[in-house]
Amino acid sequence: ARVEGATFVLGWFALLPWLAALERVRGFPTALLAGLLLCELFTLAVFFWFAGAIANYAGVSLSVGVAVLLLCAPLMQPQFLLWPAARLLARRAGGGRAAVAIVGAGVYLGSEWLLPKLFADTLGHGQFPAPRLRQAADLAGAPGLTFALLLANESLLALLRGPTRAGRRRAAAAFAGLAGALLLYGEVRLGRLAATRTTEAPLVAGIVQADISRYARLAEEMGTYDATRMILDRHFALSRQMLDGQPLELLVWPETVYPTTFGAPKSEAGAELDREIAGFVAFNRVPLLFGAYDAEGAEEYNAALLLQPEGGGDLSLAAHRKAILFPLTERVPAWLDHASVRARLPWLGTWRGGGVA
Repeated sequence: ARVEGATFVLGWFALLPWLAALERVRGFPTALLAGLLLCELFTLAVFFWFAGAIANYAGVSLSVGVAVLLLCAPLMQPQFLLWPAARLLARRAGGGRAAVAIVGAGVYLGSEWLLPKLFADTLGHGQFPAPRLRQAADLAGAPGLTFALLLANESLLALLRGPTRAGRRRAAAAFAGLAGALLLYGEVRLGRLAATRTTEAPLVAGIVQADISRYARLAEEMGTYDATRMILDRHFALSRQMLDGQPLELLVWPETVYPTTFGAPKSEAGAELDREIAGFVAFNRVPLLFGAYDAEGAEEYNAALLLQPEGGGDLSLAAHRKAILFPLTERVPAWLDHASVRARLPWLGTWRGGGVA
């Protein structure tokens, strides 16, 4: 679940036991059951954190969060349901190991592209910790890396289970070729990038994270104004420490760090906080990128706002409204957005998707 360190190596062989089990599958019901089992196990292993997020947002126990996670698993990883059936169909059609592997990998990627996945994840994302292996994503995206990983796992299966020595040699060559091609391209690509780097000094940014969460609960316990006041004071203090330590060209605060509308205050207290943020930027003469709500009429958007000093003491404001919202907690599908549902689930989100404002 953590894409760091040597975890990228798992992508090259972790599916091998399951592929070996599929060799014994003879019917489509069993293939579907095998796919469902992997779907549930994969979701539980990789997205267990989501069960905790569900529990926190909904105010339910972790066991309920896990139950919801397992129920949603086919929506999160639908490709695992279709992949074994595609391999079985290709095998019944008389395809050899190579054909079965390519058909299965094609259906796997086609399922991820066609069916809506909750997080739009793919196995290729797991190669992020390996700079050389991940460079080929500029040719075929993360799905291209997924395709290579699927074929690598299939090659290992053929290497271990191949009936002939020649077939096993071909499988070993295929595995080595996939890994070698990615590494070679990555080496060349990184070399070219290094040669084209500019000599300009990098942008010096101060990134502030006050480790404050559960804003809604804070607002209930402290009151909306006091909670917002505390959050801002913490970020002002940390920002001043950074500004005293070295010259900065940009300050960055977290998403929704200002949990109300900026520039369209809902009260005089809100207008006062708006002025305080603007005054902080004007005094320090350093642009501030921060998360807040952006309002347009009755609609509100989760947005990244850039408040930037201009000549003559003026400030400019630019906004980018979050386009891909997190399901349920940030947005609710229209077919589910009813007063009776919101009465039972008050934590459901109300934002709209946006873009550059």
